[in-house]
Amino acid sequence: MSSDDADTLEGLRERIRRLQDKYETLDAEVEELVYTTSHDLRSPIVTVMGFASILLEDLEDELEDEYVHYLNRIVENAQKMDRILGGILLVSRAARHLEPESRTALAPALDAVFDEVRQRYSSRTVNLERGAGLPEFLW
Repeated sequence: MSSDDADTLEGLRERIRRLQDKYETLDAEVEELVYTTSHDLRSPIVTVMGFASILLEDLEDELEDEYVHYLNRIVENAQKMDRILGGILLVSRAARHLEPESRTALAPALDAVFDEVRQRYSSRTVNLERGAGLPEFLW
């Protein structure tokens, strides 16, 4: 290998190291942004949900049905948003504790999602099936 080739190779290695460092820094910043944003959004959602619940509890008999319906929708959608943000926070926390390139089997994760869907829609007939031999993935 010539001296020029060795210099070029070393230059490429250094560039890869810098790019990897930059990627790791950006990845950490994104994780922090997701965590902070989710946490900061959750507080006002819980507050709205709480106030709407109080209004329903205290004034339901005095309000027209239309307004009771609106307050129920506010509570239901705030609960949904709270669950979504809670999930984002959970994923963010889990991502901070994962080993690099951990192997994860897709089947158990999919089974957990199916179980949640079945519970959420227990009053309906829900038929969910998954194929055998689902792959593992690295992340």
